[in-house]
Amino acid sequence: MNLIRLIGLYLALFTHTACDLIDNRHPSTKAAHKVIREFKEEMQKKYSLKAVSISEAGTKEVYTRMGIGFEINRTLSKDQGRALLVKCLEAFIDKINSSKELEEYLDPYPFSYDQISMSIIPVGVDRLGVITPEIGIFQYGSGQIWYYKLTEENSYPISEEQNETYEEAFEKAQEYLKTHDLQAELK
Repeated sequence: MNLIRLIGLYLALFTHTACDLIDNRHPSTKAAHKVIREFKEEMQKKYSLKAVSISEAGTKEVYTRMGIGFEINRTLSKDQGRALLVKCLEAFIDKINSSKELEEYLDPYPFSYDQISMSIIPVGVDRLGVITPEIGIFQYGSGQIWYYKLTEENSYPISEEQNETYEEAFEKAQEYLKTHDLQAELK
């Protein structure tokens, strides 16, 4: 039994070392993926969000945009979703801009909210999007937050309920958070 464990340990160590040696990604990609990996783990622990997509734009040497998409296994009220999106956006921009490894690969540095995008999709136990009257997708990009609803006939976002600027959403989220513990609500 101990021999099997020892062999397993050697195989795991060899695999990990071999992967490190053959990782020929550009240093900018390694730095960005490390930031995204750490961020998604933090959001999983804090808000039970599951990262399902990432987006990257730029050249081989620099990043000009970064984004991430999440699922959450519950419905969200519009106020909860807005507050969650705002809190995640703040954490994402802070995580990106505080990374010394990534700093030299950001154009511009520091990143602003114009360089990031994010979506949060509440899903049911059947892994399908949440059907009206709840918001099915909370999305941020280019300074705007959009709230999309889904219908029984079509699980794609077919109606934009509302959009607002990040600043408007931030103010509404701050008001909501004065009387709500978002982290506790989402656990």
